Order: sequence, then structure tokens, then C-alpha cells
Amino acid sequence: MAGQAMRAVFLVLPIAGMISGAAAGIVAWVFGPAYEAAGPSLAVLIFGAFAMLLLSASVTILIAGGRTGWAVRAVAPMGPLAIVGHALVIPAFGATGAAAVGTAVAVGAALAATAAAGRVWGVRPPAATVARSAVVCTLAFALAWWLPGGGALLVPKLGAIGLAAVAAFWLLGEIDHAEAASLRAAVGGWSRGGRRPRAV
Repeated sequence: MAGQAMRAVFLVLPIAGMISGAAAGIVAWVFGPAYEAAGPSLAVLIFGAFAMLLLSASVTILIAGGRTGWAVRAVAPMGPLAIVGHALVIPAFGATGAAAVGTAVAVGAALAATAAAGRVWGVRPPAATVARSAVVCTLAFALAWWLPGGGALLVPKLGAIGLAAVAAFWLLGEIDHAEAASLRAAVGGWSRGGRRPRAV
């Protein structure tokens, strides 16, 4: 089960990729054109969010294995490192620098916790899954950055990219027919704004 949890985390990496690629458009649509300059910060921070998801899964595995101390050691340095990093980077690089520091700290903690979980349970993210997820993430980022579509058109655009990511995982042999159907249903529901048909 722990191995499947690790695999599931990496299967959502392409979502971070497409959000990063469309970051400027997303910010402009949600907050207005005046905030479009914040797009680069979102483009970086979304990968920090992915790292936090991986960190959460790894810490849960450590705690379940009775290694609470290891979990604490993985996350404890995050605060001091973030403070020092922000103090050094923000004066020169502003908000984007702050986003980069936060993401780097999250990635470091996630890698430490994942390595510790591997020592405790022998559970590590499948190398093939990590490689395929990186490939599909790159594809999703490129499509989101290159394809036109702003404002309300972002919803069908990102939904289509999500479906393309599912197809890519299937073609690469990462998911089977049943998993592909479940992912298509999930992406389709998200692209429609999460609306469900009303019961009769």
C-alpha cells in the first residue's frame, strides 16, 4: 500500500506541470490582468506544492513505521532554511526568489523523508513511474505554455491537456485500461468545474 501511495503521488506530477505552464493565464483570469506578473511565482510554487504532497506521504509512512523522530528530523530544518534563504534571495529576486526558496526547501525535505521511508520500509517511488511522470509532466508543461487559450478557455484547455496526460501514461505503459478510465472520469469532472448531475 505504501508503494502504491508513492506511485499515486508521482502520477499527479503532470498536473503541476500544466499549471506551471499556464501560470500567467491562470493568475490573470482568477485575480485580474494586474496580477499577471505573479505568474512566475505560481509556476515555481506549484512544484513546491507537489513536493509537500510527497513529503506528507513519506512522513505518514515514517510515522506508521514508528519512526516519528526520523519524520521530525526531515521537516525540522525547513523553517530555519526558509528564513535564511528568504533573507538572502528576496532582496535580489523578489517574489519569484521567495517562491524558489520555498520550493527548494520543500523538495529537500521531501527527498529526505522519502529516503528515510525507503530505509524504514524499503518503499521507494518506482523508478519507472518517476521517469514516465517526468516525461508526461514536461509534455503537459509544454502544451500548457504553447497552446493558446486564456480566461474561461483555460478550463477546456487544461482539461484537454489532462486527458492528453492520461493518454500518454497509458501509451507509456504506466496505467492500465481501468486506471485510465478512472483518471479520464476524474479529469472530465474537474474540467466541468466539478459539477455533478442532480438526482432525479
